Amino acid sequence: MTIGTALAIGAFTFFGCQSNPKSNKQNSSLTNTYWELVSMEGKSIDENVEKTPFITFNEDGTFNGNLGCNLFFGEYYQHKSKLELKNTGSTKMLCGNMETEDNFSKALRKKISKFEIDGKKLTIYSGNEVLFVFEDKTDTHPVEAE
Repeated sequence: MTIGTALAIGAFTFFGCQSNPKSNKQNSSLTNTYWELVSMEGKSIDENVEKTPFITFNEDGTFNGNLGCNLFFGEYYQHKSKLELKNTGSTKMLCGNMETEDNFSKALRKKISKFEIDGKKLTIYSGNEVLFVFEDKTDTHPVEAE
């Protein structure tokens, strides 16, 4: 074998066996993940909220989060990509900027049809319309498994 052939085989082996990072990306889990709200009904979240809205789905079928000021909670049912929220409630504190909170609260009451997780992005749909887009922020907001 010539040196050129050996180098060609070596290069092919080295570069041909490299993994494609996109094909190996790990999807976040629906449960025990701190999902921070990025957009709602196609609009970015107002940065002037007291706390960035988030939701966490627990393994026991409950969820909780923050609407931007008030806490919210309830139960969920998940089967494959179908998701249903029920028995929701929230605290009722008066806060400075209530617009994002009010919009998030109203949108949570819409009928949710399905969800998709792509890497660290959770998209929740109402019919065929994107209702929410969340980003996994568990690295900076650890969630304890229940």
